[in-house]
Amino acid sequence: MKIILCAYNRVGKQVLQYIIDNNIADDIAVFSHETNDTSADVITLAKKLNVWCSTENINKSKLPFIPGIISSVYYRYIIKPHIIDTCNGNIFNAHPSLLPNHRGCSSVPWAIIDGDKVTGITYHYIDKDIDTGKIILQSSIQIEDDETQKSLYEKCMDRVFAFWPAALQLVNIGFKGAEQLGKTTTYHKRGAPYSRKIDDAWDDSKIERFIRAMHFPPLPGALYHGKEVTSINDVKRMK
Repeated sequence: MKIILCAYNRVGKQVLQYIIDNNIADDIAVFSHETNDTSADVITLAKKLNVWCSTENINKSKLPFIPGIISSVYYRYIIKPHIIDTCNGNIFNAHPSLLPNHRGCSSVPWAIIDGDKVTGITYHYIDKDIDTGKIILQSSIQIEDDETQKSLYEKCMDRVFAFWPAALQLVNIGFKGAEQLGKTTTYHKRGAPYSRKIDDAWDDSKIERFIRAMHFPPLPGALYHGKEVTSINDVKRMK
């Protein structure tokens, strides 16, 4: 099996290590991103494992071989049709929501902001649009009452890694996937929801959810009148 892994973050490193430890691929190449965050640095691990790797956008790169399968795990670039065609559509992605809900970016904080009780992860085929391909498998995750973006994000990454072998197997045996069901879908553009700013028109429940949804240290949190807040009480004191 010839695999190209487009990966980033902790779970990207875990998937790469799993492929090597279990001799999954006859040939493997990695596309990832430059970073100073050692926990997310897939390239350094690839070099340590003597795996061909590049930080060039895969859409602009000459592939080192014709892949049988391409797997995208927290890769930041949208993979274009000419790359999809190189593996005859055997290309799949991990998305941290239960598609078709919360397509696009920032799906984890949006699930909290919207008051969802359940989210999850979806492995789906990549097509010409964003997060619209047929579903390979899904796994649900309960959103706790005190859930933060950080805690839910970590749960999603753990689940992505846990189900990657099953998703790969389904793709490898030719499973065609299932159409995404549901008329109500949401799509979110890149960037922090509401630019991290609390709106005075929101009720206390939404403000409280929003503050938790913006909690991802060391990144900055929610803003109220230009000042960072960490609880609903901070907001009430400033009103």
